[in-house]
Amino acid sequence: MRVVSASASTDPDAPSPSTDPDTKSPSLAFVVPTRNDEKNLPRLLRSLLAQGVRPSDVVIADGVSTDHTLEVAQRFGALFFSDPAGRGARINAAVRRFRPAYVIVLDADMEAGPGLVEELCALAGMAECLVIKEKSVAVNALSAARAFERELFHGDRSIEAARGCSSRLFWQAGGYPTDMEGVEEWVFGRTLAALVPPVHTVGYVLHHELQLTPAVVLRKYFVYGKGYYHLLKRDVRMFAEHANPARESVRAHWRTLARYPTKTGMLAVFKAMVYCAGLCGLAFAAVSDVAKSLRRLPQKP
Repeated sequence: MRVVSASASTDPDAPSPSTDPDTKSPSLAFVVPTRNDEKNLPRLLRSLLAQGVRPSDVVIADGVSTDHTLEVAQRFGALFFSDPAGRGARINAAVRRFRPAYVIVLDADMEAGPGLVEELCALAGMAECLVIKEKSVAVNALSAARAFERELFHGDRSIEAARGCSSRLFWQAGGYPTDMEGVEEWVFGRTLAALVPPVHTVGYVLHHELQLTPAVVLRKYFVYGKGYYHLLKRDVRMFAEHANPARESVRAHWRTLARYPTKTGMLAVFKAMVYCAGLCGLAFAAVSDVAKSLRRLPQKP
């Protein structure tokens, strides 16, 4: 595992560090799992540095990127380590290694809204579990469908996942699952919510959706489908809740779906691809699991 720490930003466009000691948050660290995110990461780091209250640490938990993600982290003075382990394992390693009192997990393609860090610092002193409001920025028809779906999620506790919690609660929940890529965040959030009711922020993060194409969607959710298989093995009820296409938010917003038939139609196309790819990934993981079990059986003489 490689760790790099830089004490000051060297990016010419980054906000200047404040000289006021009160503008740095108490031990509240942002953990950002990355993999070849040199294009996304500067936007997120600039938005965090531009806050009135700055995070005590930003930790880049990198998955052995082959682009310039490391150089971007160094330029902005972020802590960095690289490990070939999966996303959940890297988040756990970041919390274990840097030991913040409070941890916030953000994706590299996000952007912190104004005043978010200040609000998180205030809430961290009162709540052990936080759900951060997300708004999507779409760039094409499929990503617009994904953004439309995300709008329906607001306030739906069956799908929204906590992104912030105290370190004590983080480990009480067992950390992030390490064998459920694509659903590890939701599973962890549900585990947290079962321990402590989450508090929702007023501030938000912008989620810059990918330039989604059918190939990107199918490839991404095929991988996620393999994570769903492990979720199915672990907890059938939780799997059914997350995989349910008629979840609470859909039923509650049927009027919105009816009001925007074009958006709803595109969302239906998007979800059809998601479920098709996910089922294929789940089936692939199941067959692979059975094959491994058969190989472990004793061979007849």
